[in-house]
Amino acid sequence: MEISKFLKCGLCAMAGVVAIVSVLLVLPHKAATFMGQGSKKTQPEERKMPVASYSSSEAIEERERGEKSLRRIRNLRHDKKGSQRFDEYPDDTVERGKSTHWWFDLPGLPTGESDAVIVGMVTDARGYLSSDRTGAYSEFTVLIEDIYKNDSRLSNGSSIIAEREGASVKLPDGRTISYKIIGQGMPQIARRVALFLKYDEEAKSYNILTGYELIDKRVYPLDEEVERFAAFKLDAEDSFLEAIREAVTNPPQLLQDRRRPGQ
Repeated sequence: MEISKFLKCGLCAMAGVVAIVSVLLVLPHKAATFMGQGSKKTQPEERKMPVASYSSSEAIEERERGEKSLRRIRNLRHDKKGSQRFDEYPDDTVERGKSTHWWFDLPGLPTGESDAVIVGMVTDARGYLSSDRTGAYSEFTVLIEDIYKNDSRLSNGSSIIAEREGASVKLPDGRTISYKIIGQGMPQIARRVALFLKYDEEAKSYNILTGYELIDKRVYPLDEEVERFAAFKLDAEDSFLEAIREAVTNPPQLLQDRRRPGQ
């Protein structure tokens, strides 16, 4: 009698397992959600870098040979960024990182160090090589939505060029080398950003000191590897923009800004 009951319980348990497996096979998307694979992302996907192509750069330079060409001026600013050209690196080289203290004198909201502070939409991104092929940089076209600090050159609804050192360098043989400043991230096309900018009079462009993406009413630092910028990650957009307004009026001191405002 006891053996019979044991066998019946075992058969029931097996039937239950079969039923669960059948449901998971029939409804794979529900199973994925149950396992946590369908949960909403809490951060943007990995940021891509604009591509700087050898062939494109050569064509641009051929077209703009004049010594005062704006492109030539911008390219020359990035000469001597490395000990060798990108096409001279070993075949197995896929990345080249440059370590600097670019962040050392910047607070988390560097309004005092910026010529302009804006919120806008990134509409285009392009990579370029330096004239001597040892450096590369990226330019981002940003459609201005709101201006928090103006150097008299900006207006709502206009576009600016914002620059950052680094790019994904495509070599003549098809290989690609990612070149970046360690700790810095790149803006992405079709995303809203808050940017802290320094104007370069000679190059007629703005350099990005730091920036933050605004996604689903939350804040994501471009430079989240640096603690003082990472402190704002996932903050509410409204309170973050209000903090920028306050920081424009009262620029933060570096030592006071190593923590979140109010801490």
